[in-house]
Amino acid sequence: MKDATIRLEDFADANPRESQWIENSYKTFEFAASMRERIVSHGFLSYNMMAAIQRCMTRAPQASAAVDTGELEKVFARVNPTLRKPALNVGPYRFSPAPDTGRNPGAIYVKHEGQYLGKMLGGKLLARCTEEALTEVLAIAADPLGKAIEHGRITGRCAICNRNLKDEDSTDRGIGPVCAKKFGWAL
Repeated sequence: MKDATIRLEDFADANPRESQWIENSYKTFEFAASMRERIVSHGFLSYNMMAAIQRCMTRAPQASAAVDTGELEKVFARVNPTLRKPALNVGPYRFSPAPDTGRNPGAIYVKHEGQYLGKMLGGKLLARCTEEALTEVLAIAADPLGKAIEHGRITGRCAICNRNLKDEDSTDRGIGPVCAKKFGWAL
């Protein structure tokens, strides 16, 4: 039976790029750590595991930034509890609270154009994104209402439900009156 070092070396010889990514990522990225453990225990990865690693390799590196989630937390704390899946849409970004019964209670998930970008938890934003995206997400977190209004005015779509704003007052406010009420915003 091969020991862990030999298995890791054999894998690195056969898959140098993937091995390098795993070694660079496993200390801070749980998926990479699990792939490394799999190599240590089995000496190889399945086709699907290799494909997942290659997808990760094409993404931007993980960024971690201090973020004040206080304003977003206040927004979601005021949301009418009858609203099933509250979310805030600003440009290509979507913010939504993690379920209280899920793996990340208290976190705020961030998506970019429908794809998971990262999460805000414990005063940090953990995301795989460009520096530009990181700057935009932090700006939205600092002023969610202002950015929601700006989004509605620019796009003509409500930042909450993403529907077209139909009347002039709603367009001026940037948020529909029903959604503003559900989110506790007196506009």
